[in-house]
Amino acid sequence: MLILQLFQGVYTFFLNEPAIAFGRVLLIALGFLFVYLSYKKTLEPLIMLPMGIAMIAVNGGLMMFEAGTMGNLFLNPMAGNVEELMYYLQIDFLQPIYTFTFSNGLIA
Repeated sequence: MLILQLFQGVYTFFLNEPAIAFGRVLLIALGFLFVYLSYKKTLEPLIMLPMGIAMIAVNGGLMMFEAGTMGNLFLNPMAGNVEELMYYLQIDFLQPIYTFTFSNGLIA
């Protein structure tokens, strides 16, 4: 159990379903492959290096929330409080776009 506490990120992979854990590990390995092939200039480095780093970061990151629940930065807020999330998305985020484009006659 001490090793699992030392490597908590690896431990959280296997708290989910095995198919999800296998898919995430596979995508992390594919991200490392993209980074390696872009470093060796086999693939286009300007495209594949950021894509590989993003694949590693997104699939490797997992957050522990209150009451022992797990999720990532995008999933847990969407599943947590839907009304508050929709309020921020519709009013605070999209309202300036609507005001500057549709309401002043720039776009008919």
